[in-house]
Amino acid sequence: MSSTLDKPLHKYLAKLSWESYYQSEDFGTFSCKWALRNDAVICAFRGSDDKVDWLYNARIPLSRSEIPNFDGYIHCGYMDLSIDVAKCIRMVMEGRYKSKKLILTGHSLGGALSIVSSLRLREYNPEVVTFGSPKVFNKEGVRNYKIPSTHYIYGSDLVPHIPHIGYSYYKNTVWLKKPSKILRLIRSVPSVTSLATGISHHSIENYYNEL
Repeated sequence: MSSTLDKPLHKYLAKLSWESYYQSEDFGTFSCKWALRNDAVICAFRGSDDKVDWLYNARIPLSRSEIPNFDGYIHCGYMDLSIDVAKCIRMVMEGRYKSKKLILTGHSLGGALSIVSSLRLREYNPEVVTFGSPKVFNKEGVRNYKIPSTHYIYGSDLVPHIPHIGYSYYKNTVWLKKPSKILRLIRSVPSVTSLATGISHHSIENYYNEL
């Protein structure tokens, strides 16, 4: 199931995801920026920014889902981190925004946390929009992920294509400035140029500017 492709809203979410890198609330194991828009509360998760984040990123083995009523394999680092995330988000929602719709968004790691945490927060009927998120599910997990969602990939950004072995791409992926097939083939050859391009295309600034 896809979210409505609301470009003005999604550009605003990209802006919040960008701002989360320097304006966010620290919950210990993760950080996020909160915002209100009409009848929705938005949580924009910050992308990787410290050693703790990279410890979770590096735990890439797929593990059988421990999340109730969800079948599939999930990146074990993100699945473990989503326990704390969901607990904190639930406390905020119950305390401040009980009647609001929940939108989860984020860039890179922030996108991955949005996806996995949404499975633990289904009582709020969440919607998910990600920018340059790494993959988190195997094929079974992708097939069973029913949360309304949109996943943006910009140009030759490397991150949405990793981890590789055992992982699957998200449904409802939207390409921004998609490279031609020939250019993608050239950039797929490991080299300093292809790596530098992939890294530079990962910037949240690119996603914001292209929307």
